[in-house]
Amino acid sequence: MLIQSAIGGTIAGFLGAVVSQALAESIMWGCAAGVAAYASLLIAISELKDWYYNRRLMCIHEDQCAIGTLVDVPLLSLGAFGDGDMKFDLLVAPFGQNEVRDYFRDRITTPSGPFGPGPADPSVDQNLVNYVADFPEDKKNRLYITVVHQDMLSAANRASGRDFQDHYLVRDRVAMGQEAYDHSDGDTPADFPSPNPMFRADPHETLAPYLHCELEGDRFARIMDNITVALWTGLIALITICVLCTAVPLPPLLCGLLAGVGAQILAFLAWLISQLVNDPDDGIAGQEDAGIVDPAYDGDSATIYPGDSLAIHGDWIMDEEHGKYFELHPVKAVYLVCRRRGGAAPPWEVIQDLTDRRADCPYPLTAVTARDAATICRQINPAETAVVQRAIERTHAQALSVAAGLR
Repeated sequence: MLIQSAIGGTIAGFLGAVVSQALAESIMWGCAAGVAAYASLLIAISELKDWYYNRRLMCIHEDQCAIGTLVDVPLLSLGAFGDGDMKFDLLVAPFGQNEVRDYFRDRITTPSGPFGPGPADPSVDQNLVNYVADFPEDKKNRLYITVVHQDMLSAANRASGRDFQDHYLVRDRVAMGQEAYDHSDGDTPADFPSPNPMFRADPHETLAPYLHCELEGDRFARIMDNITVALWTGLIALITICVLCTAVPLPPLLCGLLAGVGAQILAFLAWLISQLVNDPDDGIAGQEDAGIVDPAYDGDSATIYPGDSLAIHGDWIMDEEHGKYFELHPVKAVYLVCRRRGGAAPPWEVIQDLTDRRADCPYPLTAVTARDAATICRQINPAETAVVQRAIERTHAQALSVAAGLR
C-alpha cells in the first residue's frame, strides 16, 4: 500500500507540476499539456492491463489434467503489485521427491562432472539445495535439464512406461502442436547458448523440477482499475477547471494552482474511495482448502500441505515472462488424491476422521501408471467441462411428469 501511494503521489506530483507550470504561462497550453499527460497514463494503464491479462500468456491447450505431488507450501503472489494468484508447484507423477533428490545428488557429487564436486556433506538435503542455489542461472538450468532428460526420462524409465506426463517436462511437438513448439525456446542440453526449461527450476527443500500451477486472482486488475478511476477523475477535474478559467478571467498562475492542485486532490480522493469499495485484497485467490466428499469425513474441507498427492485441472499455457516457462493457468479445480505419506506435522485435518480406515496413502503416486492417470483425468474432465443437462429422463411408459407437479 505504501509503495502504491508513493507511485500515485509521484504521478500526481508530475501532473500537477506540468499543469501548474504551463498554466502559469498560458491557460491553453497548460490545459493541453495536462490533458495529454492524463490521457497518456490512461492509455498506458489500459494497454498494460490488456497485455497482462489477454496477451501475456500463450495458450497451448485448454482443460488439461496433471497429477503429481505438491513440493512446497502453496504461495500467494502479493507485494505492491502482486496479482493475488495462489501458486501450486507440482512434481508430476510417477516420480517421487526422494527419487528425484537422489538423481540430483548423484549429478552434483560426481567430481569429474560439470556440476561437481558437490557440498561438503551431500547426505544433508539442505546442503544440496544451498549448493545448487549458488549456481549461475545457466548452470542451474543445465543441471535441471540434465536430470530431467537423462535421469527422470532415461531410456529405462521410458521403457517401463514412466514417461506418461513427459510433455510437462520436455517440449513435445505432438502434445504441444506445431505453432506452440515453434514459438518456445529449446530445452535440451544441446541447445546453444543456453537451454530454457519448460518447467520451473527453483531450488526447494527437496530439489525437483516442477509444473507451476496458478489459481487466478484479480488483485492486480483491481489495483489498475482503481488507478484508472483516479486518472479519469483527475482528467475530468482538470478539463472542468480549464473551462471555468476560460469563462472566468483569472490570473494564469491562479488557474495553474487550481487546476494542478484541484485535479490532484480529487484524483487522490477518487483513488482512496476506490480502494475502499474495490479493495485489491478482495481479489486474492486464497482458496487453500479443498472440498471433501467422503462418507467417513465430517468436515467441509482440508488444508493442502507439501507432499500431498493432487490432480490439477486447468489451461496449459506458456508464460512469455519469467523465462517463458509452461504452467497450468488458470487452475480450474484441485483434487486431493490422497494425503502425504508419513505423519509429520502439521497434521492433515481430513485424516483425523479416517485413521481407522486409512493408515497411509492408498494410492501412492510413485505407483501410478499411465492407465491410472488417464482414468483419474477422464473422471475429472467431464465434471469440470460438461454442461449439465437439466432434463427429465423417462425410462418407463408409466413414468410421472413432475414438470408442473405430480399428475
